[in-house]
Amino acid sequence: MRLLFIFTGAGYGGVSRQVVAAARFQISQGHTVGVVAAPDERLAGELATAGASFYANSHFVRPFSPAKDLRSPIPVLKAIRAFHPDIISTHSSKAGMVGRICATLSRRVPVLFTAHGWVFSEPVADWKRWLFVLAERAAAAVTTRIICVSEFDRRLALKYRVAPAAKLITIENGVDPVPYDAPRDDSIRTALRIPENATVVTTVARLAPPKDFHTLLDAVRRIRRPIRLLLVGDGELRPDVEREIARCGIADRVLLLGERRNVPAILKASDIFVLSSRKEGMPQAIIEAMFAGLPVVATRVGGVPELVTAGKTGYLVPVGSAAAIADAVDGLADDPELRHRLGDAGRLRARERFTVDRMLRRKAELYSTLSVARERTDVVVL
Repeated sequence: MRLLFIFTGAGYGGVSRQVVAAARFQISQGHTVGVVAAPDERLAGELATAGASFYANSHFVRPFSPAKDLRSPIPVLKAIRAFHPDIISTHSSKAGMVGRICATLSRRVPVLFTAHGWVFSEPVADWKRWLFVLAERAAAAVTTRIICVSEFDRRLALKYRVAPAAKLITIENGVDPVPYDAPRDDSIRTALRIPENATVVTTVARLAPPKDFHTLLDAVRRIRRPIRLLLVGDGELRPDVEREIARCGIADRVLLLGERRNVPAILKASDIFVLSSRKEGMPQAIIEAMFAGLPVVATRVGGVPELVTAGKTGYLVPVGSAAAIADAVDGLADDPELRHRLGDAGRLRARERFTVDRMLRRKAELYSTLSVARERTDVVVL
């Protein structure tokens, strides 16, 4: 089977890591994999090591850009015609839309779309929300199956009549637990010059608007206990984040680490994980934190409540509430025993439900089913 993934990319984030994991798994099963995404050195290197073909699309950018957006289908069409896929799997709103249109124009094969949180669930004007809904409905008409990463997203798709229930399937995100089996290494704290009495609070996220760093940094300003916030990730908002850190007067409490390859080790050396997002699908970063045995403080958005059990593995707080985040972190900082109890419960829950092996095998079953159906009929019923 020849499987082609299409996604925006533009930074080695959660979707990139998932696609790389899927590429490795499918290749280990004897299949051939290709990937279309924005140029990214780390992504290209990981895919080359895995044995996948990479087709760079320089017109895939996250912000709205008419000049680039109108040109983005050309490299996608070329990649589809060069790779000759048996199944096309698209991810993220922009690439998902472009990929499905190109797939329909060029090859009659099963086309999947994975919704990592619906764009119409963002806080936007009503007219814009319904424009997004209508666009998703149109794209769903030429999509064989839509994978939702959370039950929240599946229910939202049904509420807005994006697609009939038969086209929607929930397959939760998953993470490889092996990197989190290593013992805690406090040399990271020493290298970062973190005081012994400081509680280490970590967030792993792209520096982008949906993550709401304004609220997170305001929360840091309010926290009473001595802490160090580690911001792991990079993105277009880095200059804004740096200015906000200075404005809040918390430069001595925040470390901007950028993108790191040793995220498991950083999480294992941390005490609390925080995510202040205004929009999420099912954040891989929270699953990683759970595998690392960290209590999680996160906003009650998207599929987050399906990950974090309030009061048992962490705390859920209202969107935009810096005070609620600060109170939760202060409470955890004051009680090491509570941190360990919540963290241990989170680790157990992650191992039961959110492993990468479980996710990949469920997707592989779907790919196999669609491939067999296509071979039998030579026609994809959409």
